[in-house]
Amino acid sequence: MKLLLRYPNYFLKKSVSLGWNIGKLGYMLLTGISFLFGIAFGQFLGNLPVGVLLGLFFAYMIPMELLERVEKRRTREVREILIDAIRGIQTAYAVNHQLLYAIEVTLPTMKSPAREAFQKVLAIERTGKPLSVSLQALRDYFPIKELEFFVRSCDLIHETGGKNSMVLFDRSIKALETVHELEEDLDAEVNQRRTESRYLFFLLLVELAFFQIVGVLSFNMPLLEESKWFIFGMLFLNIFAWFYGKHLIKKKRERFT
Repeated sequence: MKLLLRYPNYFLKKSVSLGWNIGKLGYMLLTGISFLFGIAFGQFLGNLPVGVLLGLFFAYMIPMELLERVEKRRTREVREILIDAIRGIQTAYAVNHQLLYAIEVTLPTMKSPAREAFQKVLAIERTGKPLSVSLQALRDYFPIKELEFFVRSCDLIHETGGKNSMVLFDRSIKALETVHELEEDLDAEVNQRRTESRYLFFLLLVELAFFQIVGVLSFNMPLLEESKWFIFGMLFLNIFAWFYGKHLIKKKRERFT
């Protein structure tokens, strides 16, 4: 229950961090429309409990599905931006062999949020803090775990330099590209399974609507009238399976990372 009560704040904070400025009004509108859609379908079936169940489910599921789509797209974008920024720094470093100078001269060519992230790194470093501490600011702009190798590589490049520096740059880029490819493969597998479950759930709703229409047209055949709670239980089990599937996907992503 506490998680459900905290979810609106989590949704709004997460959407802002991903650059999706839906706002409180937009979130309330999206949630309200989703809930009313479920209620309307339940009323069409002549089954208010089913309408409430579907309304609550849609009010949670639809905004969350949209947020996940935005998050995946944004994560893909920022990873590509980071890779381009590292390549630019690598090129500049090959000329002058000074990491901080290479970052500074590459800033104008970087895209947001890489530009802001490395500007913050330089600003913190100029206060006298070690580069290893300054580089931690990158996490605020790039919340991806494979960033750790690049942070450690930069610290080593700054301290020692040498021929291995270019190798560390290459490995940092390779790590980001490899994870990007693996995540795309994982997403393809997950999306295939989730698409199948969506089709099955949608097919169930279509079948219920079909039986209700047949009952209405037949006048004396209220096909769904005497099975209200059976339908409620069937939908409840489907929704439970959906949440359990989400839990399994989350665990699989955790093992992957």
